[in-house]
Amino acid sequence: MVHANQMRNLAAAVTWNQVAAIESSSPQKGDAKRMIFLSEHIKETADIMAGYTTGRLFVENGTVGIQRSNGEEIYLGERDHIEVRNGNAYEQITIADVLTAKTAENWPIYAGLYARVMLGK
Repeated sequence: MVHANQMRNLAAAVTWNQVAAIESSSPQKGDAKRMIFLSEHIKETADIMAGYTTGRLFVENGTVGIQRSNGEEIYLGERDHIEVRNGNAYEQITIADVLTAKTAENWPIYAGLYARVMLGK
């Protein structure tokens, strides 16, 4: 169960330095960037509150993992439930999907995408 203090701590993860960096661009662009940043942060906070591990997918030597915002890398397996965000919806994918789906240049298509994972589910 998530308590109000935990929610406040997660929401406080946005530092004023991050906001200031966004505001340093032109006012109109800064406002739009700030709203996108805030929207993405709220979505990620909701995912964390729901029990997901969040981050960016990576593929390394035939292994799939997720890199968290703190730099921690977690390697994923077949028992992990992986979802990538496509617009406002999530799509479930498998390790095989991540390893086989490639761009025209033969790069892993899911690498670098925001993902949420239920470990061991």
